[in-house]
Amino acid sequence: MVYEMPRLIQLVPNTVQITRKQTITCIGLDFFHSNSLTCKIGDTIGTSNWISSSLFTCVAPANKPGNVSFEVSNNGQDYTSSGLRFQVLARREWQLSPTRGPTAGGIEVTVIGFSLTDQSSITIRLAGTTVRVLSRGGNNLTFTLPEASDLNPGKVEVYMVDSRVRVDQGDFRVFEYVEGPRILSLQPSSGTVEGHTRVTVIGSYDLRGQAYCRFHMQSLSGQDETVTSSAVERLTSSTIVCATPPSVSPGSFFLQVSDDHGSSYSSNRAAFLFHPRVELQGVRPSRGYTSGSSLVTCIGSGFLDSADLQCRFGSVKQSRLGWLSSSLFTCVAPANKPGNVSFEVSNNGQDYTSSGLRFQVLARREWQLSPTRGPTAGGIEVTVIGFSRTDQSSITIRLAGTTVRVLSRGGNNLTFTLPEASDLNPGKVEVYMVDSRVRVDQGDFRVFEYVEGPRILSLQPSSGTVEGHTRVTVVGSYDLRGQAYCRFHMQSLSGQDETVTSSAVERLTSSTIVCATPPSVSPGSFFLQVSDDHGSSYSSNRAAFLFHPRVELQGVRPSRGYTSGSSLVTCIGSGFLDSADLQCRFGSVKQSRLGWLSSSLFTCVAPANKPGNVSFEVSNNGQDYTSSGLRFQVLARREWQLSPTRGPTAGGTILTVVGVEGQVAFRLDVGTVFAFYPASDLKFQYVMPSLSSISPSVGFINGGTVVTVNPQHFTSLNLECMFANIKVIGSNIGSGLWTCMAPPFTEGIVMFEVTGMQSDLRFVYVQQPIVITLQPSIGFVNSTSNNFLIIGKGFDRNHFDVYADSYKINQSVWVSSSIIQAFAPLYPFPKTVTIQVLNGPLISSYSQVKYMLLEPIKVSEIVPSSILEGTDGCITVNGQNFDTELLYQLILRNLNSFEAIKIQKDYLIFRVNESFRGNVTAFIQYGGMHSEEFTISFLPSMVVDTEFFEYVGILL
Repeated sequence: MVYEMPRLIQLVPNTVQITRKQTITCIGLDFFHSNSLTCKIGDTIGTSNWISSSLFTCVAPANKPGNVSFEVSNNGQDYTSSGLRFQVLARREWQLSPTRGPTAGGIEVTVIGFSLTDQSSITIRLAGTTVRVLSRGGNNLTFTLPEASDLNPGKVEVYMVDSRVRVDQGDFRVFEYVEGPRILSLQPSSGTVEGHTRVTVIGSYDLRGQAYCRFHMQSLSGQDETVTSSAVERLTSSTIVCATPPSVSPGSFFLQVSDDHGSSYSSNRAAFLFHPRVELQGVRPSRGYTSGSSLVTCIGSGFLDSADLQCRFGSVKQSRLGWLSSSLFTCVAPANKPGNVSFEVSNNGQDYTSSGLRFQVLARREWQLSPTRGPTAGGIEVTVIGFSRTDQSSITIRLAGTTVRVLSRGGNNLTFTLPEASDLNPGKVEVYMVDSRVRVDQGDFRVFEYVEGPRILSLQPSSGTVEGHTRVTVVGSYDLRGQAYCRFHMQSLSGQDETVTSSAVERLTSSTIVCATPPSVSPGSFFLQVSDDHGSSYSSNRAAFLFHPRVELQGVRPSRGYTSGSSLVTCIGSGFLDSADLQCRFGSVKQSRLGWLSSSLFTCVAPANKPGNVSFEVSNNGQDYTSSGLRFQVLARREWQLSPTRGPTAGGTILTVVGVEGQVAFRLDVGTVFAFYPASDLKFQYVMPSLSSISPSVGFINGGTVVTVNPQHFTSLNLECMFANIKVIGSNIGSGLWTCMAPPFTEGIVMFEVTGMQSDLRFVYVQQPIVITLQPSIGFVNSTSNNFLIIGKGFDRNHFDVYADSYKINQSVWVSSSIIQAFAPLYPFPKTVTIQVLNGPLISSYSQVKYMLLEPIKVSEIVPSSILEGTDGCITVNGQNFDTELLYQLILRNLNSFEAIKIQKDYLIFRVNESFRGNVTAFIQYGGMHSEEFTISFLPSMVVDTEFFEYVGILL
């Protein structure tokens, strides 16, 4: 085949490097599309790729440096003689510094190895993106590292792109994006301008290089201040300690951390305050008791409103209780031994004052209360025993957080009146003696128990004669641990009050007592109160009782009636009271009054009786009867008929009584109906009994709940309750009240009815809540996040309540019938409370589970800090706030646990045997909580730890 001789006009590029094959674009005319189309670089033949008759590409093989000819051929033999030259460049040696940097970017990266001649044609591409060159000079180029994108984290490729020739794909350098340091927390967050404060910084680091801490303050005036500290100590892979630099201006700075010799700093920053040195001028009071908890006020200057503000009593540090101003704050003194200890303060818990002040620790004072329990209504006198006259002048009394007035001071005693219990402090409360010279510590208190004083529910009778000796049956709630008393009190408008007390009290049941009224009492309305503690306190409520002159009976009209009863009789005399207890007595049969007409007239209905002559007397209270000697004649039964003998419950039926003269009374099943005989036809009407409420309306599924029923218009002698389809016989407790005991039944809501009455009431059966355990069983004082799980059974979702002692916990969540989540109340001092669960108003008797609120333990020292592997050894953990009643375990991370063999308030001893070599993280576990972590070293058995053997020798 005959080919046209091609013409080569231009090469792009006309320069290549020798490292690898390079692609060159050939521009010209008459390029033939055949396998014989080739290019020749010097003496080397390259392969081609035809694009058009005027364009094809040639792949130049690697070659030696130099300037060589470049020609093309359509047949692989006849090459052009264009005279074009192609320059082969030597491979350039270059490098990056640094080769790694933060994903946030921002640091300067230098490219080393390009001469000034080369630099003008060089651009930089990182991860496929061109970056701007900041500077060119010497053999270096500098650019700012861009932020790593989601597409190019980790290692990326950096190319130098020459406008004369693109560097081949193999000639790149690797740059690694790393996650820069990040601050999570620092402690303390402030320090003095003198510097040298050790700041512990917790975060994430890649500590391959020297670490730096940088403090930067940005001023509004533009006068920024930046100081850098290289005094950095590495504690763990995530914890470093920076020493603050000296001579820093006071103010708010931002701390950043570098882990690469200061090339880059953490993307986030933490606030740090440089402040002038704090000055301590005084402490008030300057003494407290060995049991601690005395409130002290610190006086000085430069106090910061910071959580790190602390007092130090000797070697014991206490966080501030309250910040008042830059010159005043308060602390609570810790428990300590008697003596004189140094007292200093610090804004950050590290840099303490050197004032030289002292704090005196006094021996604890012994004192007691008498009595130790009293009614929720208050009002009784309580005596504090054990304070000398010298001490009394500076003592005030606080009960349940409230100051109470001292009534008298004398001998070794102080007396105060017990205030009424509020809704916030029923049950057991704490009583403190507050000394104006020193506040008695939180642990030095005495417990006073508010008890629900006796409460009167009903009494029978509600009146009696002024001669006394009336037996008054009082039903109520009592705690009969002491002698019971009844007190009758009359408040006169003239101010001449009268109070008489009776100790002639007889106990019938746990809820019923009988009081004998005292003699020689003025007539009038009195109020009855009951005491169940030797008369120290009386019931918060009271019941009306009337003392009246003795009633006189002068006659009865008519003085005879029939054996069938129901004859209407009129009683004539004096002193008759308009009372439900006004009665007639026919022989031994008592009948309540039918109608009261005046103090000298009332009516009764004669009962059925045998023929004969019986005594007839009356009483205002159903107990104290007259002794008139009057008689009532009972005649044989007269025959009479009623027509009709039945009628509708709606009433309106006309009844005719045949064979009776005068006035009669007769009884229907629905109640007593009284008929007066004015004519031959008699009319009657009656009222159906009704029931509107019961109390309580909730009870346990195992039965036994006593339900009080208060029916209206009910006169029957028997009452039957229906719980669903179960019938229960009721008991009459007087004053129109009845009780029924709920039978066992399954959980749920059932109908409650009384036989013969219409009602729409419900009774709810719930399980008896039983608390088995708490998880965790302890919490910390002064904490609002003490949440725990109550584990048990029978928790009712719709009716449950949780109590800590007698305090209702409102923050409680029902999880299931066996789990409740609750938050403990906030207490400022250690305390043990009883957790109870109530289903409605019913308290479980199986809920005596304790929850302890403690100061968190603080571990200060581990002795020894190392132990031999595989051998028995004792480790002592020194610290604070250990409780001798708790179980403590030493937990070795990923290894074993060991129980404390000795527990004291300031140290624990563990016997450890662990076949492990190296450092292991450990912590103390107690009651579901744990201490901060610390490190124990296990040494190879051939290494002799003299400290360990000396310590074991001391123990032995």
